[in-house]
Amino acid sequence: MKNNKSGTFFSAKVIIVLFFSFAVLGGGVFLQSAHADNGVLAITQISPVQTYASADGTYADGWKWTFNVTVPTNETVFQMEFSDWTGSSSTIPAANDIQFYSAQSMNASNEAQAIPITTSGTYSAPMYLNPSSDLSTSTAGNQIQITLEARVPIGSSGGSYSTSYGINTSFTAPTSTGTNPPAITGVQSTNVTSGGAIITWTTNGYGDSEVYFGTQSGVYSSSTSNSNIVSSGGNYTHSVTLSGLNASTTYYYEVASADTTGDIGVSSGYSFVTQTLPIGSLTVTQNSGFGTQNIRAGAADVEIGSYVLGASSVEGVTVNSVSIQTNGDSNGTSGSPFQNLKAMVNGTQFGLTQGTVASGTTYTFSGTPFTVPARGTANINIYADVSSSTPANTSSSPATILTGLSGTGAISSGAISIANPVSGQNVAFNNGGTMTGSISAGTSQASYLGMGITGVNVAQYQFTANQVGSETITQLTVVDASSTATSTNPATDHSTFVNYRLTDTSGNVLSTASENASGVITFNLTGLSVPSNATMYVNLVADTNSYPYASSSAAHAFALTSFGYNNAFQATTTALTSNNIGNLFTVYQTLLNVAGASFSSPNSISGVGNIIGEFNFTAGSGSINPTVKTVTLSTAGSILTSRTTQVLGLYDASAPSTLLATSTATSTNNFAFTMTGNNWMIPFSSTKTLLVKTFGSPTNLATSSNSNLSYQVLLQGVTWTDGVTATISSLSPSISIPVASQNVTGLSN
Repeated sequence: MKNNKSGTFFSAKVIIVLFFSFAVLGGGVFLQSAHADNGVLAITQISPVQTYASADGTYADGWKWTFNVTVPTNETVFQMEFSDWTGSSSTIPAANDIQFYSAQSMNASNEAQAIPITTSGTYSAPMYLNPSSDLSTSTAGNQIQITLEARVPIGSSGGSYSTSYGINTSFTAPTSTGTNPPAITGVQSTNVTSGGAIITWTTNGYGDSEVYFGTQSGVYSSSTSNSNIVSSGGNYTHSVTLSGLNASTTYYYEVASADTTGDIGVSSGYSFVTQTLPIGSLTVTQNSGFGTQNIRAGAADVEIGSYVLGASSVEGVTVNSVSIQTNGDSNGTSGSPFQNLKAMVNGTQFGLTQGTVASGTTYTFSGTPFTVPARGTANINIYADVSSSTPANTSSSPATILTGLSGTGAISSGAISIANPVSGQNVAFNNGGTMTGSISAGTSQASYLGMGITGVNVAQYQFTANQVGSETITQLTVVDASSTATSTNPATDHSTFVNYRLTDTSGNVLSTASENASGVITFNLTGLSVPSNATMYVNLVADTNSYPYASSSAAHAFALTSFGYNNAFQATTTALTSNNIGNLFTVYQTLLNVAGASFSSPNSISGVGNIIGEFNFTAGSGSINPTVKTVTLSTAGSILTSRTTQVLGLYDASAPSTLLATSTATSTNNFAFTMTGNNWMIPFSSTKTLLVKTFGSPTNLATSSNSNLSYQVLLQGVTWTDGVTATISSLSPSISIPVASQNVTGLSN
C-alpha cells in the first residue's frame, strides 16, 4: 500500500511510424518516458522476424517483429493500440489484422492466446504480465519481449504503408492480504460531477485510504489516497476525492485500507458515471448602436446590418458558420439591391464574399472559427454593394436577417445554435447624401479690435454629412452684417476687414475671397470633402485695415447664408433660413484695456493723500495713443456707512503729485472724474497706472478698534478717444465691469 500512492503510477503512450512494403520493413524510432524508482517504460529494441509478406490474409505469411520493452515493476497491465495502415493509394485496417503476445504474460503467452487489435485507435484488451518472469533481474524494471504480428488482407495493393501505435502500462488493485485485514463496507460514490467524485467507505478498524480507478473494469491507471480518517464507535470512515475526470465517462474503482500491521483489505469493484458537461448558449440581438441606414444607390462596400453575439456564463462558444438572408427593396423591384455580400467579425472578414445575391435567399459564411468568450460578446457586421439601379426613396426592411449559426461549446464541445432568426436594421435608398451647415459653438467671442491687426479669427462654421456618403463643399457665402440680429442688414463699410480666407482647424488656407459692395463674401472651394457621418469645421479669418481705410467704431458680425456641395449624383445649394451669425467685432484705431492693480495697503483712509486704489490702463499696439477723458468709480467696504462722504483724487503714478481730477460723493453714489484738459494719454503699446488717493478726510466712517474693517475702489466706467471717435464709452467685451482694485483690509477707525 505505501508504494501505491498517487504519483508512482505511470501510463505512457509511445508513438512510432513504421513503413512497410510487401518486401521490406523500413526503419523506426521509439520514445521513452521516465518513471519513479520502478524502472523506465521504454522500447529498448525492435527486431524484424519476418520481413516479407503476402496478401493472403494469414499471420503466417504476414509480418512479424519482436519488441523488447522495459515496464515499471509495479505496473502489470500492458495494452497496445494501432491506427490503420495507410499507403499511397490504399489502406489496411488495423482492426482484426494485428495481434500481440508475450511469454511473460499470464493470459497471452503464445500465439494461440494472442490479444487482437479490435478497433483502430483504441487500446486493446489488457495483457497481464507475470512479475516473476523478468528477463533481466539486473536491469531496473521488468524486461519483457512482445511478439507483434500483422497480416495483409487478400487484395491489398503493394507498396509502402505507415501507422502509429501506443503502449499503455497500468496496474491492478492489490488483493486482500494478512490474517485480519480491515473489513470494508458501505462503499459508495457521492458528489459526482462532470470532473470529479468523492468515494467513501467504512472499516471496522484503523486503516489508511486508497482508491484505484480507471476507465476499464479491473484495470486502473490512477490511484488517490487520503490520510484524513474519522473514527466513531469503533468504526472508521474514509473519504477520498477524485478530480480531473472526464465528463460523461464510466469510471471503475476499488478501495483499499491497510492497517498498521500491513494487513490490506480490498473491496470488490464499483463504478460511477461522471455528469455531462453543461452546454453554454448564444444569444443574437440586433446591434442597437447601429440604426436605420440611409444609403445611396451605387454605394460600394457599405454596412447594411450589424448583430451582437453574446455567450452565457457557462462557457465560451466557438462559431463555425453564420447564415444571412437579404431582402429586396420596398418597390418589389426584380432582383436584389445588394451584391458582393460579406460578413465581418470584429473587423476581419469571415468566410468568402457572396458575389451574386438573390432577395430572400440565405447564404452561409464559414471562415476561420472565432470564439465568443463566456459572458462576452462579438460583433458580426454585414457589408454589401448597392446596385446603381436600386430605385430612390425605397427601403429594405430589414435589409438582412441572421437566420442561423453553428457553434461549439469551448468546454463541453456541445453543438450550439440559435432557436429563431434575428432581424437586422432597415436600409433606406436615396440618390445621394445631404449636408447641413451652421455657425459653430466654437466660434470666436465678441471682441474689440484695433486697426492693422492680422489673422483675426472672426467666425467658425461647421458642416455635417449624413451617413449616406461623403459630400464635397464647392461654395460658401458669408455676409458682413452690422449686428448679430440679422444677416439682411449688412455693414455700411466694406473696407474695415480685408484679406478674407477660409482655413481648416490647423490653419491651412482653403480659399480666399473679397467683400463686394453689398457686404457679400463668396468662397469657391475644390476638394473639400466631408466624410460620411462626420463634421468638418472651417474658420473665417481676416485682417483689420489701417486708418483711414478702416472705420472707427464700426461693428461687424459674419453670417453664413448659403453653401453648395456635391454628392455622387448631384450638386446642391442650400440657403440657410436661420441666422447663423458669429459674434460682434467692433474696430477702433487702437484698444484700451483696464485692470485692477495691487499696492501697499494703508493703515487708515481717514487722512489726506492715502493711496486707496490703483488701476493699470494699457494701450493697444500700433501708432495711436488713446486718451482717457472721464473715469467713473465707486467704493465699497465695511468701513463705509450710508452717511459717509468722501473726496477722492486721481493721479498718474509717474507724476504722483500732479492732480488729474477730483470728485466728491457719498458712499451710495458714484464718483465722476473729468480729466484735466480731457487728455490723460496712454502711449501705444504701454501701460500707465492711475492712482486713487484720499483728497479730503472722509466723514461718518464706521468705527472699530479691532482692525477688522475693509475698503475697496471699483472702476465702473471709462470714456476715451482713439483720435477719430470722439467718445468711446465702452471697454472690450472681455473686460468684466466693475473692475476691482485691491481690497484693503485690517482697517480701524
